[in-house]
Amino acid sequence: MICLVGFLKYLLLFLSTKRAIYFCYFSVDSTVARHFNDQQTELEIRCLSCLWSLSETKEDRSLLLRKIGLEPILHSLLKDIPDVVDDNRIYDVSRANERSLGCLGGFVELPDVPQIFAENKEALSKIVWLTFNSSDNYHKETAACILFWCTNHPKAARKIIENQCYRLVLEKAQGMLFVTPVVAYFHSLFLANIQTLPEEKLPYDEIQQINQVLEAFLHVVTPSEIGRYEAKHTYVWISLIPFLRLALAGPSRPLETENRQVRPQVSVDPCLEIGTQPGEKSCDTEISNNRGIGPYNFSPVEKIGLFCLCHLANSPDNRELFKKEKLEDYLICVCWFTQRCPEVADLTPKLDGFERLEPPRLESIAKAYLSKCFGEKIM
Repeated sequence: MICLVGFLKYLLLFLSTKRAIYFCYFSVDSTVARHFNDQQTELEIRCLSCLWSLSETKEDRSLLLRKIGLEPILHSLLKDIPDVVDDNRIYDVSRANERSLGCLGGFVELPDVPQIFAENKEALSKIVWLTFNSSDNYHKETAACILFWCTNHPKAARKIIENQCYRLVLEKAQGMLFVTPVVAYFHSLFLANIQTLPEEKLPYDEIQQINQVLEAFLHVVTPSEIGRYEAKHTYVWISLIPFLRLALAGPSRPLETENRQVRPQVSVDPCLEIGTQPGEKSCDTEISNNRGIGPYNFSPVEKIGLFCLCHLANSPDNRELFKKEKLEDYLICVCWFTQRCPEVADLTPKLDGFERLEPPRLESIAKAYLSKCFGEKIM
């Protein structure tokens, strides 16, 4: 394995940076030059495919990243369609771009990679471009997934805001009918992460536009549709914390307008008892209802998080990962919150597949409550 990885490293570095030969340079016969270029690109594509196949688990990805690095993959990603009008050459370069996407899709979940990637403005712009212009829907979906995962890293998300790449995604996402449901899904997660970044303040109109995109997505796509897609393509997530974090994102931050600052609506009465069962009414609940404030409200961002948990909780592999990351307590708390909001009844995760669920620890209940009601970052 180590020998193969070492060989792949040097071969990819050579192939990804090697320029094509044009017959006019050395008076080489055009057929010979074309054949050489085609075979060189084909070998590069095969190497990228091999690297992609080897990136199945977190341990494999960490080893490959340590031994090979991102450089050769980014070289392949950034290859441009040649100026010479040659359909075969254009097709080959597109394939190299798309295979590099597959490799990046695994590496971007590893620590520090999103920040390194987001700091490369050229690579980031290429990913955004491929999200809408790749020749294959699956590669559009992979590019959109990479964008989403970059925003799970706060420093990378801030870089994306600084580069204003999110604005192009927001503009395109408003025409959701022109993309696949999976691209729309990852765009929605991308925009939700951008909106909830605590240190950044987006303009009021952009926050409103993001909320509209999220609500529109929830009206046209179902969790089971995304679940079937992930099962078909055997998605293996390294962590499920980013999805749970969205479901417990908390109340919206104050929005600044030109003339005034609008305070977010309090989404919960802090006196409510979390442990009250559905159908039970405490004194505090009655008081809250008399004031016209529902026990729990869910923002569009939180609804997207619930949407994710609905299909993730249906997968046996994901249930094991929830258990491994000790997130089961928070899942139960999320279900408690949703039971108090009829508006999200269809987005309540089903926990029937989990074995031997214990009541959440008091510490977990407190953390979930602080996150949902006051936006405290607990994960």
